Amino acid sequence: MNIVYSYIGVIPDYTLDSIKQCRLFHDGKIFFITNDLSNNIINSIKKYNVDIIDYKSVIDNQFLNLVNNNIKKFNICTQLKDRKLLFIRSFERYCLVKNLIKNLNLQNILFLEIDNLIYNETNNLLKLFTKNNVKMSLMWMNNEHISTGLCFIKDFSAIYNMTEKYNSNITNTNEKCISEMKEHMKIYVNNKHQFELLPISPTNDKYNKNYYKNYKNYNSIFDAAGIGVYLFGLELSMTNYKLKLYQKFNWCDIDYTKYKFIFKIDEKNRKIPYLVFNNEQILINNLHIHSKIIKPAMSKN
Repeated sequence: MNIVYSYIGVIPDYTLDSIKQCRLFHDGKIFFITNDLSNNIINSIKKYNVDIIDYKSVIDNQFLNLVNNNIKKFNICTQLKDRKLLFIRSFERYCLVKNLIKNLNLQNILFLEIDNLIYNETNNLLKLFTKNNVKMSLMWMNNEHISTGLCFIKDFSAIYNMTEKYNSNITNTNEKCISEMKEHMKIYVNNKHQFELLPISPTNDKYNKNYYKNYKNYNSIFDAAGIGVYLFGLELSMTNYKLKLYQKFNWCDIDYTKYKFIFKIDEKNRKIPYLVFNNEQILINNLHIHSKIIKPAMSKN
C-alpha cells in the first residue's frame, strides 16, 4: 500500500507528528505533495523516509483554470488565514493525487488528510480494502456529506473518473458554496457500484444503514470526524480558540457521546483506540483530529 498526503501552503507543524504516527503502522512508501519546499520541516519529514513531491510536478492546470472561471462558487475562508482556500484545495488535492498516480503508475493508495491518524497495520487494511474489489472506499458522514479524510483509491481509473465528475459538477452547478464533501455524495449516489462505504458505527441503532452496513466486512470502524471531535475537540477557529472536548460533532449524525472509548497498549507498546459496544472492544482504524492537536492522540510520543 502507498500512502499519500497533500498540503498546499505553509506546512503546519503537526504534519511531522502525523507522519511519525503513520510510520508506526506502515513500512511502505509515503508520498508528500507540497509547494512549501523551502520549509525547514521538510528535512525532518524526510527522516521518516518520505518522498517529497514538488507541487509543480503534479499541478493540474485544467482544474486551476476551472476554478478561476468559477471562483464565485467557492467560499474563501479568510478566518483560516493560510488555509483560506480550503474549499478549493479540498478539490485540488484529488487532482494532484490523480496526477501522481499516473506519473508513478501507483496502485492501492491510502489518501490521508494530515489531521488523520491511523491505528491499524496498513497490510491489514489493504486486505480489507481489496477484498470486495471496489475502486474507492469512503465514509458516509450524514445525508449530505461524504468524508474522505481517509480514502482508499484502487488505481488511476478510479480517481480519474471521480475528478472528471466533480469537474463537470463544478462547471454546471448553480450553488454559491461548493463543498467537496457534498460533491462526493452526489458522485457516490449516482455511481454506487464503484464505491464502498467504510463503517463508522458497529450498529444500525437509529441511524442510516450507510453508517454500518459493511461493518461485518471489517469488524472494526473508521472515523469520519465524529469520534476525533468527541475525544480531541473541534478545530479551534470554530470554538473561539477554546478547546472543547466530549461534544457531539454537528456534521456527523451519530452521537458518539453515548459511547465509551478506551485506549489500549498493544504488543508493540502502541496506544490504540477502541469503542466499547455490548461489552465488545471494537478497533478504531483512524481518528480525524479536527482540532489539529495531534500529540495527545499519538500511539507513541
